[in-house]
Amino acid sequence: MSILLETKNLELAYGAFHAVNGVNLKVEAGTIHTIIGPNGAGKTSLFHCLTGERQATAGAIHFDGKNLMRKPAHGRVGLGMARSFQLTSLFQNLSVRENLRLAAQGRDGAKALNFWRRVESKREHLEMADQVLERLQLTARADTLAGELSHGQQRVLEVGMSICSKPKLLMLGTDLGHGHRRHPDHDPTDQRPWPRPYRAVDRAQHEHRHVHQPTHHRDEPRSDPGGRHTGIRARRRARAHRLFGRSRLMLTVDNIHSYYDKSHVLEGVSLTVNPGELVTLLGRNGAGKTTTLRSLLGIICPRQGQIHFNGQPLVGQKIFEIARQGLALVPENRGIFRLLTVEENLRIAVRKTSRWQMEDVYGMFPRLKERRKNAGHALSGGEQQMLAIARALLNDPKLLILDEPTEGLAPVIVDELVKILRKVKEDGLPVLLVEQNLMVCDKLADRHYVL
Repeated sequence: MSILLETKNLELAYGAFHAVNGVNLKVEAGTIHTIIGPNGAGKTSLFHCLTGERQATAGAIHFDGKNLMRKPAHGRVGLGMARSFQLTSLFQNLSVRENLRLAAQGRDGAKALNFWRRVESKREHLEMADQVLERLQLTARADTLAGELSHGQQRVLEVGMSICSKPKLLMLGTDLGHGHRRHPDHDPTDQRPWPRPYRAVDRAQHEHRHVHQPTHHRDEPRSDPGGRHTGIRARRRARAHRLFGRSRLMLTVDNIHSYYDKSHVLEGVSLTVNPGELVTLLGRNGAGKTTTLRSLLGIICPRQGQIHFNGQPLVGQKIFEIARQGLALVPENRGIFRLLTVEENLRIAVRKTSRWQMEDVYGMFPRLKERRKNAGHALSGGEQQMLAIARALLNDPKLLILDEPTEGLAPVIVDELVKILRKVKEDGLPVLLVEQNLMVCDKLADRHYVL
């Protein structure tokens, strides 16, 4: 087979720090390659070099026989490179079909947008969009706004947008394993049924394979027949009572129903979080986990049901009013300020009343202290997640809410986050955790809810 992509001694340096150092890579046409490494190893930085988002400082890149070292990003796309990112990047207020059609339309370059021509006039763009919809099993959601899709479906849609550009090389960022899990055999990167020769795929992943195994779920606290943890739990309850008072329930969600327009997403969801507890919310992609969190935080207003936090009703309150009561969210996209340094990201969140101050979070996250002068965009995915959690703690939360914090992270980083969340729990702060990693949930949770 012919060599489609080749790098020789590729380097990317930020001052004295080498993010990519001497990478040699060959990708043959029609093959699938994986790039595996822990957080901070340089996987994303390598993709930045290949796609032109960052200018490599040394080495050579050849794609389809052409030298790319001085080629801008849009020029590399024109040659047949396509990439999905670690965090989704979609047109949230356009439908699924419109997102795909725009991606197909982008192949026309400068002629893609013509003021005098109706967008529907290019039938081949619509036909390509419909083919991709069918291939990725999203036909039923074709007219749904991209922002209303589950996170897994958004990941699949982003892959579909890359496919619409008819690339010769498709590069997928970390997080493929947390995407569309409708069926264990469904792989959105499988290009074999497609007639065109764009099957060379690079995947940046942490694990060689993704294991799906059944497990038991609990909706009651774990039994402790031997009494081994009685003292620990008593101290935790006492600490929580000192911090939050002696009300039995911190958060109660009672029979809420939430909608996106006419789409009934949540139907009668109820849950409780007690002081000092860590409660997990489990469910497949599209089950409504993120929508439940949006309902709690006022991003979506439930049309039916009640939500109370520390005895106060939340339904109908504005987002900032709910946040002031002490609900802190670590979102799935982390939400850090990419152009600010680590320390600047943290300092804008500091509250004098918080139990966690700068020295505390630096003690919990020593890696952040080491990289405190680095910009947010220069951090690895695991470091960005640590920064998001640290920032939430500095904001003096009464309830910490995390939306899939281990998503796309290397196992060693996941283990670090488990230790940190266990420490937070031992300090008496209640946590509501949305997660799909059952092993993480089993290590941390007092109770599970399954949607």
